[in-house]
Amino acid sequence: MSLLIALALAAGVPDAADQAEAEVGHALDRIAAEALVAVDSDVLAAAGAGALAALPTLPARLAPKVPVTDRAGLLQEVRRLAIATQGTIPNENLVATAVSAMMEATGHPGRVVSYAVDPEEAGFGPAGVGAVMSADPRGVLVKSVAATGAAAGRLRPGEIIVAVDGRPLAGKRQAQSIALIRGAAGTQVTLSVMGEAGKRRDVSLVRAILGPPDTVTVREEGDVAIVRISGFTLTTATEMRTRLAALRTPDHRPNAYVIDLRGNAGGLNYPAIAVADLLIGEAVIASMKTRSPTLETMRSDPEDVTQGLPMLVLVDRMTAAASEVLAAALQESGRARLVGVTTAGRARVATLFDLSERLGMELVTGEMLSPRGRPLSGTGLTPDMAVTAEPGKTDVVLARALSMLVMPQR
Repeated sequence: MSLLIALALAAGVPDAADQAEAEVGHALDRIAAEALVAVDSDVLAAAGAGALAALPTLPARLAPKVPVTDRAGLLQEVRRLAIATQGTIPNENLVATAVSAMMEATGHPGRVVSYAVDPEEAGFGPAGVGAVMSADPRGVLVKSVAATGAAAGRLRPGEIIVAVDGRPLAGKRQAQSIALIRGAAGTQVTLSVMGEAGKRRDVSLVRAILGPPDTVTVREEGDVAIVRISGFTLTTATEMRTRLAALRTPDHRPNAYVIDLRGNAGGLNYPAIAVADLLIGEAVIASMKTRSPTLETMRSDPEDVTQGLPMLVLVDRMTAAASEVLAAALQESGRARLVGVTTAGRARVATLFDLSERLGMELVTGEMLSPRGRPLSGTGLTPDMAVTAEPGKTDVVLARALSMLVMPQR
């Protein structure tokens, strides 16, 4: 036994190694059983081991002597590295590297989630700035911005945060980047932001304690209700019903609706289906394809809380996932036309599996289909009226939508 491993055993490192081994083993089993695309467990094991061997921080002396070809070999390799790299490579990094590679081997990359800091929602909670962010090689991508909070009106979906207080984010893990953005409530943070054209600007924000944001906001322009949905959470459908009901009084009601899904990167699929149920009469909303030969089909009931009044939906290249489910349902049912540019084409179903108390795995287990059975992932949704936004100018997409509406006679 090497001196390094002997010292590690004396320090109780095997407990951590046991945990890392168990997490990777559980992940492999779930991926083999539940992933949308079936991949042999030996192939998954080889992918996970290959990613570990390719870690740039792994010393050459710890490179595997023989190729890993099965589950037992992968777990043995995880355990060996967890002990040998104690103090130099965190076990969570080893687990995330192996699990991410196995998910990627299915053809549908997933995400390893740290329950200590969930990067997807880390812009919220204590001392956040009010933006949902995701990984990007250059830093972090702004996916959506809450209507309240420091980032409202200051950050835009699609922008990349490339530095925090002058510290570049390129090459950092997502959780590390988020940790720099967060801080004590009331303190200031300066974000260096890069837009679509590559132009950089600095934005200074004051961190604040934020609860879960409202996802539905409504305003009126004349007789048109403009309904902005920023994401889909467990409360979105209830918010939607409440906001729409508040628009209708004995003396006033909207004559038309514009549903704004621009910058909406998605969220939970079933709240999007529930919102579609509010807006569409009896029809197919969507179907979900899994490994099962039988499709799961979601249908709406006859109620349309907007009473069939004219409706348009605004979309852009950031309209993705659950928001594409809603947009496709409204378009293919004939309930509304889409205005804007082609959507993202990312409407797969990710299921969160617990690997332990500290880590989870978001695995792609299904794919959403439009009411006509068309896959929503890949090409995205084509708008009925193509209108491109002009940065820094009046909202031409909304203006075009308003000009297209034909109001019913009162």
